[in-house]
Amino acid sequence: MIIYKFNTLLKVTLVSLIALMSLQSAWGKDVNILQGNVRFKLNIQGHGVKYFVSVNDVIVFKQYNSDTQDNLELPINHWMHPEQSQFRVWAGDAKGNKFPSGASVKLTLVIEDRDSGASYKLPIIELNGNEVYDHKTLNTVLKTGRYHLAANNKVEFGKGEIDLKSVIKNEYSSKDTFIYSRQVSVPNQLPLWAFFNSDPLPEYQSLSDEDMSESINELFVAYKEIQDALEKGDVDSIMPLFAERNKELDIAFGYDSGEMERLLREYIQKAIDDPNWKLRKRTANQVGIYREKNKKIVSLMRSKFTDILGFVNKNNLFYSLTIKFRRENGEWIITR
Repeated sequence: MIIYKFNTLLKVTLVSLIALMSLQSAWGKDVNILQGNVRFKLNIQGHGVKYFVSVNDVIVFKQYNSDTQDNLELPINHWMHPEQSQFRVWAGDAKGNKFPSGASVKLTLVIEDRDSGASYKLPIIELNGNEVYDHKTLNTVLKTGRYHLAANNKVEFGKGEIDLKSVIKNEYSSKDTFIYSRQVSVPNQLPLWAFFNSDPLPEYQSLSDEDMSESINELFVAYKEIQDALEKGDVDSIMPLFAERNKELDIAFGYDSGEMERLLREYIQKAIDDPNWKLRKRTANQVGIYREKNKKIVSLMRSKFTDILGFVNKNNLFYSLTIKFRRENGEWIITR
């Protein structure tokens, strides 16, 4: 009898201990997942308005058609900061069309554990036509403070490593174009991508016509090296130019080393080998220059921020090659 009571007590103690450990695990799961094999995605939902979305002041999505209803998820590991990141929405029409009452834009940060498959959703910004004119409403709808990843796959308010800041209405927004941003502290094991520490770039739009032309010509030299190689079908010679991009994207997406180079090479070679696609050649006077708001990344663009390099078919469809540069010690480096 004595032994039986002892075993029963032991069982109760063990059960209590396991329950306590499970509770601690649930409250601390944000640390385990965020410091592990994490995948970040940005869910974008929007309709009834033209809008842009940026992560750490790099545009990741552009919607020019206000009639389109969007609901998509973009992988964003390659834009995330290892400690805190900022999300921003430009919405409206600077030509005088106000944010319609029925329009809305919603950003949700999706946090996934690659190992277990667990997925968590953290609302970041929610805009609609009834609230963008009343800034006070926004912060009451989306609570600021700390969050934790709960055991039921929900992001819950309270103790945790995730810190959601207030929604900010940016001071340079106009009455017809609304610009809102929100910073989120999400400590994770992603490295600090090279572009965060690159040389700051000038505000090109404020340059004189002469200086603007000189800046475009300087950057076009780097593009033309790739364009000339594509014209010759020489993919091998340009692969080293994408070394930083490929290495960082391998890490960001959890690929084996060299996988992103293989995919890029395959993507380019496919267009070169297909007789239905022809290289669309550009000259420096046919393009414009665009610097991201982070002041670290720049691209040469056509109209509506589209890529200048790529291949076109008889139906005028464009098979584009996206290239984004940063500068370090005066050298242009392909970073994305």
